[in-house]
Amino acid sequence: MGSPPLPHIHTVGSFMNEIPHQKSLLLVEDLEQFYAPISRWLAEEGYQVTLASSLTDAQNCLETGHYHLAIVDIRLQDDVPQNQDGMKLLEEIERRGLNGVMPCVVLTAYANVENILKATQVQHVARFIEKKIGYGAELLTAVRTQFAETIGINFDLIYDLDAEQLIPQIAADINWEMPPKPVAEVLVPQVYDLFGKLFARARRLYVAKLKPGLTGAAVVFARPTWKHGMGPAYVVKIGRREKVKLEGQRYDDFVKPYLPPDTTTQVDVTYTQHLGALQYRFAESDFRPLKEFDEFYKGRSSEEIITSLQNLFQNTGRYWYDNPKRRYANLAQLYYEAFQLDEAKLHGRIREIVPDFTPEQPFLPLPPDNTPTGNPIAWLTQHRDECVMAVYHCITHGDLTGRNIMVNEQGRCWLIDFYRTHESHILRDFVILETDIKYRLLLDIDDATFARLEHTLLSAAPTETEEATAVTLPPAVHKAAQVLLALHTIAYDFLRGRSGARQDARQEYLISLLMATLNVVRLRHIPASRKLQAMRSASYICAELDKLAGRTAETLRV
Repeated sequence: MGSPPLPHIHTVGSFMNEIPHQKSLLLVEDLEQFYAPISRWLAEEGYQVTLASSLTDAQNCLETGHYHLAIVDIRLQDDVPQNQDGMKLLEEIERRGLNGVMPCVVLTAYANVENILKATQVQHVARFIEKKIGYGAELLTAVRTQFAETIGINFDLIYDLDAEQLIPQIAADINWEMPPKPVAEVLVPQVYDLFGKLFARARRLYVAKLKPGLTGAAVVFARPTWKHGMGPAYVVKIGRREKVKLEGQRYDDFVKPYLPPDTTTQVDVTYTQHLGALQYRFAESDFRPLKEFDEFYKGRSSEEIITSLQNLFQNTGRYWYDNPKRRYANLAQLYYEAFQLDEAKLHGRIREIVPDFTPEQPFLPLPPDNTPTGNPIAWLTQHRDECVMAVYHCITHGDLTGRNIMVNEQGRCWLIDFYRTHESHILRDFVILETDIKYRLLLDIDDATFARLEHTLLSAAPTETEEATAVTLPPAVHKAAQVLLALHTIAYDFLRGRSGARQDARQEYLISLLMATLNVVRLRHIPASRKLQAMRSASYICAELDKLAGRTAETLRV
């Protein structure tokens, strides 16, 4: 008979609150004659041991804790000869996708051929150890070997400055679209694990937070010190495991073969139970941190920003755009799919800011004065056929916002965050960047000034910049107008000679911009007042498309 039932779960070791990153083991064993000495041996070697005495306890541990290695007994009810709860736990570990990040050692007194074959060949356990004389030394050797050769985490890494306060913030920055999000006690040690894997041979590490990505990932500046001194800087992106895995695949498919090697390099990708990390290195001779485009935009002149954007599209990303493929598509539908923009959900988001919105009505009563304004959703339905055209597809970044562009002091650009990178419409990056500048980087702007900005952008030829923005606009808005008109020029250069007549190219750009502008309405980080301006902008774009088609449209309200 086994010993009396234990308290639900308990942890062995006194280091938990003193050492932020510790080797953590899950010991699944029901008999005190085994778990007591094993726990003591492991604790003496510096391991933090969590004991689970039943299958249920072990399942609860996997749900609420974080472990680097599991030691599992096969029979967890000693008075039931046929008990195979340990094997059931190994199946549970496989279902949770833990095989690659939490090796398992089976420790049992029932080492029959069937159990050995199932554990090693089906469940792929790291070691199978029989409880016989000398098993303790064999177990400790197996644990040491797994940590040294398989787990591969640098637990001795020293973090400079206030990393112990910073790493919990990094874990908190990671967005979980589908709750529940694992608790901090589970995620924080996994962030330590990721750094320990990426910098397995480093002695020290300095980390600093960059602004979180709009896709829900944490973005970190990291600079290690190796055996012989400080090395180059890296950008590390930490997010949900499945999203990081997809981004890593897209980097291999769409980025690595095409972006120049001196613009961005994915050095490594690694995973824990819930998280993944992508490590990027940039070609900077002085190893100083690159600025986000957000910061660069706010601190530089329009001329410097325009030069930087020319570098971004004509140098950094040129191979993406060099060989586009032309085919017919419904351009509006193409963007619905690219933005994963469900029409019904979009209508719901519009109603949040325009309660009386009806998709079929030709005019919208836009707050605050409820002035009737053309309904862009009704326009798309009525003129669906005009959205069908031969357009070019190529690899696009897919989320080209200011937070995903890094810039050095000379204005040269590097890219990060390739989660949405794949083949799409050639103008996708242009219209995403335009709306990001217009609705996020350009701070609060009153409706009258915004209308003047829109009139300037829609009425100017793509090559007109200084002349077109000579109208009275506040300095920040004038700067945005110059940058956006230059962005139009770059985009038209890509379309020139490909889409035929200038009117066709302009129609293509305007429909693309219309869809990107409607997408702004569903973005949670954009204030309601700016979303209302986006709806006005969408209406203005529809009016301009009517003019291109020779239809009478209402004069833009300026």
